[in-house]
Amino acid sequence: MAKTRHLFFELLRRSGNALFRFFCRCEERGVMPRTARWVKVSVLSAFIAGISALSAASMLNCIISCYLPIETQPVVESASVIPNPTAGNDSVTVKADTRIPNPPRDEEYYIEKAICILDDDTTEMSIQESDLEGRKKIEARLYVGDLGTGLWYVYVKASNNHDEWGEDKVDLEVTESQ
Repeated sequence: MAKTRHLFFELLRRSGNALFRFFCRCEERGVMPRTARWVKVSVLSAFIAGISALSAASMLNCIISCYLPIETQPVVESASVIPNPTAGNDSVTVKADTRIPNPPRDEEYYIEKAICILDDDTTEMSIQESDLEGRKKIEARLYVGDLGTGLWYVYVKASNNHDEWGEDKVDLEVTESQ
């Protein structure tokens, strides 16, 4: 696209220069000097206006493409497990923030569901009201008493009303009480 645009502008530039030289020679040789001057100024003005309009249109395309892309897939961030390490506790609280980064203006997108997965057990998370930036706080309570000691992964997933999913992963260290 850029190469084609460059070739087109180069063609316009060469045509404008050739016409300018032609009318300058007509004016210098006395072949209808007033008419040649008037045509030279008018034609060059039209060329400059045309090139400016095309340039502005290409700049407008550049400006439009610089806007943020529409992103509708939920983003799960700031996921945490409390307490971590568990220190003998038999349950933990999982908290996270979720949001839809840049939804389209003409359709409604919102966080519809959030789940938490730990060792093939899925727990529904509660969704709180959103803040001013559109983030929703999600929270769940997980039972970890039947897990062995060691490192486990907690997956926090959220979906929007169009069934698109986003997720985050948190390390959970299950330990014995001291």
